[in-house]
Amino acid sequence: MTRISPRVLFLGIDAMMPEVVFDNLHRFANIRRLCATGASCSYDAYTYGYGSRDNWLSIYTGLTPKQHGCKNNIMTATGKVPTSRDYAQSRPFWTVLNDFQTSVGMWRGIITSPPADVDGYMLCAEPKTLPGMNRPTHISLNTTPAKREILTLIEGELRRPPLPETLAQFGLDWETFKDNVQKYEYIISDDFFEEGVTYFKQETEYFTENMIRMQKAHPQDVLFYYTSIMDLVQHFQVHEQSLERIKRCVDAVDAAIGRFIDEIAPDNIILLSDHGTESFGSLFPGMPVEVQREAFGMRDKAVWLSDGNIAVHAANGSFLMGAHALKGFCLIHGKSVRQTQIQHMRTVDFYPTFLELLGIPVPEGREGFVLDIFEKPLINVSRLIHVPPFEEIAIIQTNEVAREGDTINAVFLENRFAHITVFGQEKYRNAFLKNGRVSRFEPVIDAVVPMEKLLAFDKVMVGNPNPFDAEHPYVEIDLK
Repeated sequence: MTRISPRVLFLGIDAMMPEVVFDNLHRFANIRRLCATGASCSYDAYTYGYGSRDNWLSIYTGLTPKQHGCKNNIMTATGKVPTSRDYAQSRPFWTVLNDFQTSVGMWRGIITSPPADVDGYMLCAEPKTLPGMNRPTHISLNTTPAKREILTLIEGELRRPPLPETLAQFGLDWETFKDNVQKYEYIISDDFFEEGVTYFKQETEYFTENMIRMQKAHPQDVLFYYTSIMDLVQHFQVHEQSLERIKRCVDAVDAAIGRFIDEIAPDNIILLSDHGTESFGSLFPGMPVEVQREAFGMRDKAVWLSDGNIAVHAANGSFLMGAHALKGFCLIHGKSVRQTQIQHMRTVDFYPTFLELLGIPVPEGREGFVLDIFEKPLINVSRLIHVPPFEEIAIIQTNEVAREGDTINAVFLENRFAHITVFGQEKYRNAFLKNGRVSRFEPVIDAVVPMEKLLAFDKVMVGNPNPFDAEHPYVEIDLK
């Protein structure tokens, strides 16, 4: 009898917020059970100047953005949005798995178009125009010519995702809204993007049932699925104080996991997001609005609402309510994985840990570690994470808060095991401490930082005052 249980079910849910999952495990029964016997955490993702494509390329290949060349969703070599051709030679995980006789079923991975000819199949999503229509209204799945017969197993139609309502749909323009915020802010209601939440549930059910059907007919060793729709929903819905509608999206993921367990019983389950989401208003806790305006990098196209939220004029004419957050969600469950809260994880650690789960050697040139989660003899022993004593790094504020966020991010990413202390203006204390990559804040009095304080640090950094020098976001000060 053909085995239909995949060795790994890997669900990639773009932007799923770890705090929503962990704070509401009582609500998500299947995720709760997996966390209770598996390894999970909120981990440090690529954000602040990095986009989802950057993160997923690192997840796919184990390479840092500097290595794979995608920054803020653009390939530095071409100046264009990446395609699968841009990293085909970088050993994405499906290539490595195939080399070790492990087949894959890839469902709508971000930047996997055009689809690769793999051992298994790779399905990409493309816009579909129905007969009699003059524009695409639905999603069509496509694959390589050699595998197109499997498309006959896909049932149902999936519409293209909705977009949130725009100012124009309310008969307004941005200037009118900005000048009359109190009159019109009711537009940004708790259910502002309810349609997106409904679509997420429908999309999740559509792919879950088709993946189960396909796996029973054409079983693969690793089954991968990706969706960007939670990211879309959260950008326009994260202002809701209860986050109820975002929780409903996680409800749909949790239900899908239950269906997969019941129908195809995966040996291992991975649930991963590439980053989280946070409301703009939450970035400045307890700070006066005038100081928030000084600190907010998008202040010129933002309005402050009476409930403390900040709305930004979105490129599509709607209201952007939040941005990518620093932490992603990770859950790995399987017989060889012990129950633990994963420590010190970063994006580049996923690739070697995933290969270790399958007993496959990690290719050279990867900076990430195998996380300490296994109860089995390791294949990649030399790559097991070892945490040395942390360095102490000071950053002296020399730029406005938004640009110092870039400095902090760059220092954090390039100094793996370090505590960061920011010396800055007291009025910005809460903004700096809200950054999860800052361990401590020291106020600067009369624009002077005492030398004796700086000498207590292993390294002292200042942000590069040249905004056009993206290659060198900070400078280390030699105090000797």
